[in-house]
Amino acid sequence: MTAVARLACLWFLAFLPVLAQTGPGLNPSLQELRKAPVPTDQFGNPITVSPPSAADLKAEHLAQKERADKIRAEDERQALEHQLRANEQREVERRADELQAQNQRNTLVYVVLAVVATLFVSRFFNRRS
Repeated sequence: MTAVARLACLWFLAFLPVLAQTGPGLNPSLQELRKAPVPTDQFGNPITVSPPSAADLKAEHLAQKERADKIRAEDERQALEHQLRANEQREVERRADELQAQNQRNTLVYVVLAVVATLFVSRFFNRRS
């Protein structure tokens, strides 16, 4: 027998009792470990959890609905505020465009007046000379 085969046999024989204890009913301590722990209070008494009553379910449903309504109302309020800010921004941009157009018109009028005045003054001085 080779050294590897001997080592494998020794390993198998060493862990055979552990493998035998894992079956159901063979080792009560392992069965206890498999059970889910029972929740207990501070005195060690088991805590029993009863299913919620219809009133509890209805109250929870109403609370969830109220929270959803509050969230929806907040979302609507934020959307309205966003829309108002967007409208105000559009109004500011429209006013800026109007002012720019008015300034361009005023500039054009001033240029035309300057040209007319220049022509008038040049003709006036040309006549005198």
